[in-house]
Amino acid sequence: MLLYFIFHKMMRMEENTMKKVSTGYPSVEKPWKKYYRETELRQFNVNQTLYQMLWEANQDNLDAPALNFLGIEGNTWTYKELFHQANCLAGAFRKNGVKEGDTVLVITISGPEEALCLLALNRIGVVSKWIDITVYSKKMDEAIQKDGCEYVVCFALAIPRLVEILDHTRVKKVLYVDPSQFIRLPEILKKSPKNLKEVMALKKKDKEEPLPAMPMDPRFIEFTKFIKESEGTSFTASYVKDLPVLKIQSSGTTGKPKVITHSNYAINCSIAKFRGMDLPLYPGYALLKTAPGWVAYGLINALGVGLAFGLEVLTTPVLKEDILLRFNQKYDIADGVPLHYRYLYEHINEIQDMSRPLALISGGDKISKGEIETFTKAFSALGCKAPILNSAGSNEVLGAAVMNPLLSNRPGSIGIPLYGDCASIFDPDTMEEMQCGEEGEICYQTEAAFLEYEDNEEMTKEIKKIHKDGSTWIHSKDLGYMDSDGFIYLAGRISRVITVGAFKISANQIEEAVQICKEVKECVAVAVPDAEYGEVPMVFLVLEEKEKGKPEEILEKVKSICKRELKEKAVPKYFEIIDSIPYTSNNKQNFRLLEEMGKGIVDGGV
Repeated sequence: MLLYFIFHKMMRMEENTMKKVSTGYPSVEKPWKKYYRETELRQFNVNQTLYQMLWEANQDNLDAPALNFLGIEGNTWTYKELFHQANCLAGAFRKNGVKEGDTVLVITISGPEEALCLLALNRIGVVSKWIDITVYSKKMDEAIQKDGCEYVVCFALAIPRLVEILDHTRVKKVLYVDPSQFIRLPEILKKSPKNLKEVMALKKKDKEEPLPAMPMDPRFIEFTKFIKESEGTSFTASYVKDLPVLKIQSSGTTGKPKVITHSNYAINCSIAKFRGMDLPLYPGYALLKTAPGWVAYGLINALGVGLAFGLEVLTTPVLKEDILLRFNQKYDIADGVPLHYRYLYEHINEIQDMSRPLALISGGDKISKGEIETFTKAFSALGCKAPILNSAGSNEVLGAAVMNPLLSNRPGSIGIPLYGDCASIFDPDTMEEMQCGEEGEICYQTEAAFLEYEDNEEMTKEIKKIHKDGSTWIHSKDLGYMDSDGFIYLAGRISRVITVGAFKISANQIEEAVQICKEVKECVAVAVPDAEYGEVPMVFLVLEEKEKGKPEEILEKVKSICKRELKEKAVPKYFEIIDSIPYTSNNKQNFRLLEEMGKGIVDGGV
């Protein structure tokens, strides 16, 4: 009996030593895993081209709606029609001599041409290069010359700037795009004659704000007419895992814009990660795309994910801050940015019903816990059951890297790593991993990582770092911490750290303090030159509309809050009330422009 007792005591001791011991390190613990789906939504073969993966994913879904343009009932393409048109476009490119390995420049906003280009060019192994429609002629010229582009897809708004440089390039053909090419009048009238009013309203607006006409130049052809030239093609490019197939831009809001290259494998992995998230990505549901194609958030997280999961993707070339209001009750999921939710909240009196949305995703810029709670309360009063799910990421990882779970949303957090990925916090100087609760640089380990910055090996190595253990991490340049459940919280941006003498101050912390004042609608803190300290904080504020009549009183209140909430060196030296915060074409707060404005004010230039 004694031997039996001793034996079992030893066995229990051995079991206890084998139990998992908490390390506190996120990359080891992966505490976020409990928030994933128990069963994946679907399976994907990521080791093939993007075209092949999307085609394979929709074999049982070909008669379902794939795209709806402008939110007009009947103005819809089924998956069968979408792939047919994409194949015709691929054939037209092949007929005109575009071959595997070539690069086609795409300068457009958001519409059927975006999906057709993504699919067609990928099918025939042509690199699609996407640039901001608002760039200057010089940047267009650089993009064309760098890759020797002979074909350009261009939305009407950018045509005048393209014409300025066209004769200095080797471009053979420009595919001209305007919205009228994609208004399917017979289908619209067949669905419901009342929709004719929407079409006529668009026509009237076109007359009031006409788009630039297609130049009388033989190099120009309408996008849809080019497709009709097709004789079809049976050619499909072979799959090579690390071959560049997509080029997009970094936003450039905190530095010089860079060209980012991605492979089929990375694109497919970025899409497939959503199979384990608890979003309602079910065939037949409608997803509203609010970001343009030159941003991975719009091209991959919205368009790519929507098509891969068999959803109906709603698109429009008018990507203004009122898009959620214009498309209200037409979508189940929205891929928006904070700017859209702020506008929706400000115009809440124009809405009677918000019962349809199931998930409201917010990415691309910061949105505070207080804002989310305020907006959610207002939307709920109109029947909205969808939470605002904050997320974060970058073009280097093809959009979102972390996102709040639908059923475990935590306002104030940017979420947990997407399914299959890893995230952790590292000391930005030593690259040592921090434990849960400790602040450092947010880094991602993902199969959706970019290949490189074009012609910038040094910067590639600065962002895509190999750590001491041989693992590769994408360094976000964002400061934050992770809690014990795996939720990440932003604390600022490394490049937005304001150094006052020897003290480093997060612009985010200043902004959070200022926004305690309820009369402040929005604010941004930037660094401006200072003779004594080198640089000091300055805050630009936008006041709530009803409070604009008493700016001096509000400024005093803001200053008092800052003195109470912030350390002495973090209290802004300058405060400036402006009508609105400037945004980039990617719908991010334009820090660089505000820094220039601040410098001008401090130097007496404004």
